[in-house]
Amino acid sequence: MNFVQAIRSVFVNYFNFSGRASRSEYWFFHLFLLIADIAVDIADTLIFGDAELAPINLIFFLGILIPTVAVSVRRLHDIDRTGWWGLLLLTVVGLLVLLYWDLKPGDEGENRFGNNPLTQDGSETDTKKHAVGVKGAIVICLIFAGIFVAMIAASIALTAYNEYSLRSEEQNKPMTLPPEEPSTEQPNVP
Repeated sequence: MNFVQAIRSVFVNYFNFSGRASRSEYWFFHLFLLIADIAVDIADTLIFGDAELAPINLIFFLGILIPTVAVSVRRLHDIDRTGWWGLLLLTVVGLLVLLYWDLKPGDEGENRFGNNPLTQDGSETDTKKHAVGVKGAIVICLIFAGIFVAMIAASIALTAYNEYSLRSEEQNKPMTLPPEEPSTEQPNVP
């Protein structure tokens, strides 16, 4: 499986937690995540200029969270382990165990989670079984984009409200008149 096929396979199987994912699919997807994360960080810096404010990175993270977990579970299935072993990620020693399993070649032939992904016939029914597909991924991206636009609109509205409140407070302060200057004119007295 090459780089493009791996990325396509992961996004076609967006919500697919069953079946198997080959070692190449898993590692090519993680290479894609690394490259995309660098690009998203650069975009955040160029657009927002502040490293602390990273809304594009947040949306990207939320968009790839589910397929990342799904491909990790399917990778564990490829070595005949259940996806629950992924919880080892929460421990330090577990990281090393998961790294070893991720580097290990998949089982030859069929195991309890399905056929070897490298020997499948590549038909559409093979690759799209339990798949959300491109339309589903587009819908999910649009939802995250809508959330992003709503966050920006809320931020603008909050800033405008704070500015309005500040100006309103300034206008409600009692105005003091400047002291009167003594006039140099003599009043007309008859």
